[in-house]
Amino acid sequence: MAHDLVNAMVPVLGRSLDPEFNVFDVMHHGLHEKQVSNVFGWLLNREGTHGLGDRFVRIFVDAVNADPQTVEALPADDVYRVQQEVDTSGPQGRADIADLVLEGEESVLVIENYFTTDGHGHDYQRYLAHGAREGKRARVVLLCGKVQSHLLTNEWDQAAVVTYGNVIDRLYSELSEDRAYRKVHP
Repeated sequence: MAHDLVNAMVPVLGRSLDPEFNVFDVMHHGLHEKQVSNVFGWLLNREGTHGLGDRFVRIFVDAVNADPQTVEALPADDVYRVQQEVDTSGPQGRADIADLVLEGEESVLVIENYFTTDGHGHDYQRYLAHGAREGKRARVVLLCGKVQSHLLTNEWDQAAVVTYGNVIDRLYSELSEDRAYRKVHP
């Protein structure tokens, strides 16, 4: 009987103390938009418990660069750090909060997450100015579940549009071919 207990305990004692993935830790609490932003913020964090490194960031930046509105491609290999709920108001304006900001050495992506392609009252120019401060190349991105072009008003038609499905499908495709990753991260 003691032998069975020891055999049962060995796998538990051998577990890593490193944080492991838990979807509820990633999503926290809040509205749908905030929960989706939490998931994308986690995926875009190259230090995240997902073990992807910068793989998802590269997929995301490639999707932004593929958008027809993107004139100048941003570097996918810039070292981006992710921030959430960023005040883009600047010194002169009313508060305006971007859902996500990816800031690299050379480039900044200011991301508005909403289920449809709607800036829903946010100021496109303020987002762009926030990204372009310090002379960095900036892109404003609408991250959404569904493209509805008629909702792209008030200069939001200039934003790059990235859908949840586009980037998640590409991530899924890459991971389905990566046996080493799947072995470590089942």
